[in-house]
Amino acid sequence: MTRTIKLSLMVCFVLLVGFYMQRQGLFVFKATGVYEEAEIVWGNKTNHEIEFTLHSSEKKTLRRLSDRARNEMYVFIVDETAEHYERVKPTYSGNGKFTFSYGLPKAAAAFVYMENDKSTQNIGYKKLTSSPEKRDNTLLPDPILTTKIGSYDVSLIFNTLQPEQPELLMFRFVQKGLRFTSITGRLSRIWAVNEETNEFTTAVSSEKETMEFSLRFPREGTYKIWGEFYINGKKFQKTFVVNVTERRQQ
Repeated sequence: MTRTIKLSLMVCFVLLVGFYMQRQGLFVFKATGVYEEAEIVWGNKTNHEIEFTLHSSEKKTLRRLSDRARNEMYVFIVDETAEHYERVKPTYSGNGKFTFSYGLPKAAAAFVYMENDKSTQNIGYKKLTSSPEKRDNTLLPDPILTTKIGSYDVSLIFNTLQPEQPELLMFRFVQKGLRFTSITGRLSRIWAVNEETNEFTTAVSSEKETMEFSLRFPREGTYKIWGEFYINGKKFQKTFVVNVTERRQQ
């Protein structure tokens, strides 16, 4: 086989792989934090209705988006006090455009992300209020991270949390022999927003036999964690507040 033929075959292979990835919508999303450049353009429709459009890496409107990518798209909305949240499924209208509505009267920020049964990925961030006023309440880290989820005794265990690196959060239950999935096999999830409501991170439980999360905090600060926990097929909700310290100097 001549060098020219080999080169031609390689070019065809690359084109076919690129076409497949474009059809699947795999090339669109970067592994990006909320402050890095994301492939997303925002637009307001009404007071409580927002639209956003996904763009390709060439900054063009995305015309092909796989069903899988559309189904994995979610929006996490938090209020100014970091007390309440909504998790909504945006409506897809074609050409990379999504629309969603929210009901929080004092919504502060919206975070677009993708999630499936094994992973999550941040896509973009939009500030919903422009009030510069300082909040009256302040998040305080939980002094004792031993509590109950439903009727189950649990302790949240982790090392000193640092930003910009994977941190392991483990929920250790006193009761033995528990199964940490829903009836259909869905895993537990957690969502975290910092006190200023401008940083977001999320994770899905990594194992079915234990409840552990690998969470990457964007920067230092105090974070509110909302958990959707499955224990023996039943769903429970619980919140925690943790502190993430400044990254250690090497």
